[in-house]
Amino acid sequence: ATDEAYELVKKGMAFRDAYNVVGKKYT
Repeated sequence: ATDEAYELVKKGMAFRDAYNVVGKKYT
């Protein structure tokens, strides 16, 4: 899931936001 968060960060999303998006997807 962390890898997916990093992909979002590379696209310009803030890490915290990316982590929240991925976290919601997997919980």
